[in-house]
Amino acid sequence: MSKAKKPPPTIHQREVVDGYVHACDGNGRPCWDTKARERVMLVHDFRMYGSGLHIGQLGWTVPESTDGYKTVDVIFDTGQRLTVKVYALERIDPASEAKLSAELIAKHRSSRFDADPIVAETERQKWIDRDFGKYLSLAEAHQSGTGDQELYAFTFPTLREIAMLKGQEQYPVKIGYTGNCSAGAFGRIRQQITESAAYPERPVVLCVWRTWDGLNLEKQVHRILRDRGRKVATSLGREWYVTSQIELVEILS
Repeated sequence: MSKAKKPPPTIHQREVVDGYVHACDGNGRPCWDTKARERVMLVHDFRMYGSGLHIGQLGWTVPESTDGYKTVDVIFDTGQRLTVKVYALERIDPASEAKLSAELIAKHRSSRFDADPIVAETERQKWIDRDFGKYLSLAEAHQSGTGDQELYAFTFPTLREIAMLKGQEQYPVKIGYTGNCSAGAFGRIRQQITESAAYPERPVVLCVWRTWDGLNLEKQVHRILRDRGRKVATSLGREWYVTSQIELVEILS
């Protein structure tokens, strides 16, 4: 017998503090209005889902779309509609929206979350170089694609040098993907070499390809390379294949 569907929450208490709206159910648990739309502001950068969805962007909830606690559909002032986890939003008093949005945008100015996309991308590259450049060789990284997940590929300088000495154009490459990871591919590669003292050289990042389905893209690339007989049978890791940056970009394009 299937469980009875829980009724939507009822707001028992609502207050506005400094322009921010706080609402709770009868048990004191924060909940969202399932009957009336609410004015909201993004507090996470969502530009991977569309232009203009920077921190501080405004929108209205679609009340019938929410479960009251975890997710809600938002129609942003840009015209885009997305299903959003509520932790990425703040509810605000419409009378204070211009002030609160301007304050939040100003707070992130000259950072990788700047509302200006050109400034944001410039600062993002600076952040990558600053936080990961010590551990990863980034100069050759080919970055492309669209999405909130990333497929990545890296190798080690010695592996390429050995292949070159043997007259081979391909060399062992690790190919994996990230889910919705804030640090993305660079952070994931960094996690895999946590003990930096154990490695004599930095990994060379070859590709970072943004996608909406990292697992599926990874499976496709692995399958193509397996069909070409490129699996590294002696590797302890399961995601190592003999390939090259040129071949990977050709497969992904």
